[in-house]
Amino acid sequence: MLFGNIMHPIAIVVLFFMVLAAFIAGAAFAQRKPVRSVSAVAAFGWACLMFTAAGWAESLNYNIWYSSAALRMLEACIVGIEQGRPDAVLSEMRRMTNELHVTYERRGNFRELAERAAVSLVTSNTEPAGPADGSQPIRSETNQTTGAAGSRR
Repeated sequence: MLFGNIMHPIAIVVLFFMVLAAFIAGAAFAQRKPVRSVSAVAAFGWACLMFTAAGWAESLNYNIWYSSAALRMLEACIVGIEQGRPDAVLSEMRRMTNELHVTYERRGNFRELAERAAVSLVTSNTEPAGPADGSQPIRSETNQTTGAAGSRR
């Protein structure tokens, strides 16, 4: 049920609904009117809290999506520039800017565009610098060691 200090999301939802059910039961079945009234107000307040918490959790999810996509895109841009391919980076950034749809009602398409830009730049970065004739890369650049990076001056 617990993973470290954080409860499983399903357990949290079940707990929230159990508390809501208890408040509703108090409002429906209590013998005294003040207890019913307090239970009804508590049920309404608890339901509002549930909706607020769900919206907050969803915003955290958006932050994770956007942050991870932006990080991959920025890392690919840095690699592209370091490998002497600023034209490819600039071209991808222009394409992304032209296709970006900013909206307040939905998430928009930043995540998809950032991930596509990262994949495009990483794919183009594995090709050797020079004319883009569609030929295969001469060697793989995925296993570079830190020793090679340390020899830069």
